[in-house]
Amino acid sequence: MMSTENRKHRLRNSKCREDLVIDGAASIKWGFGWTERLKCTRCLYVGKHYKLFNAVTTKGKGRRSAQINIGFQIGVASTSIGNTSSRRIMNASNIIAPTPPSM
Repeated sequence: MMSTENRKHRLRNSKCREDLVIDGAASIKWGFGWTERLKCTRCLYVGKHYKLFNAVTTKGKGRRSAQINIGFQIGVASTSIGNTSSRRIMNASNIIAPTPPSM
C-alpha cells in the first residue's frame, strides 16, 4: 500500500516531496477490520482505499466478511462470555460493537 501509493504520488506530481499520511476522515470500519487510504497534505493527492484485513471467500452475493470478525465470533461462541459481554468488551475498548441481532 505505502510503496504503491508513494510511486503513484510521485508520478502524478514529481515536484511534491511531501510524505503521505493516512486519511483518517475516510477510514471505513468493517467490524475489527478497516479500509484506509493515503493522502498528501501538500498537493491534495488522494489514493485508493486498501483493505487492511483478509476477506472470507463465499459463494453468495454481497460484501464478504473479514476473517478477523469470523474468528471473533467463533471465539465468542466457544467461550462462556456470550454476545452481551463481548459487546461490552468491544465498547470498553473503543470499538463500536455490532448490534445484537447482527451478532
